[in-house]
Amino acid sequence: MAYEHQKAIQRELDTRIPRWLRGSKQNEFRFLFSFYRTQRNSFENSLTLARAKVRETEPNFEPRVLPIGLTGIDRAFLRDCGIFPE
Repeated sequence: MAYEHQKAIQRELDTRIPRWLRGSKQNEFRFLFSFYRTQRNSFENSLTLARAKVRETEPNFEPRVLPIGLTGIDRAFLRDCGIFPE
């Protein structure tokens, strides 16, 4: 895989799917999403596959995925709410 493509996936991951506590299902979801994206799946398809895989062990899991184009103010608000830790 090209270095540029790998970095683009990482930026997309950091922008749209927030990290959570170590060992959490959200982090497992992030890992699986990254894996499926490196396999050249689309963003939506990667989300669907990763969500299905995590739901095999945690049926009530609902991933935290942020919309495109968050401003600094939006990020600060989400961080204050504990949704977007940095």
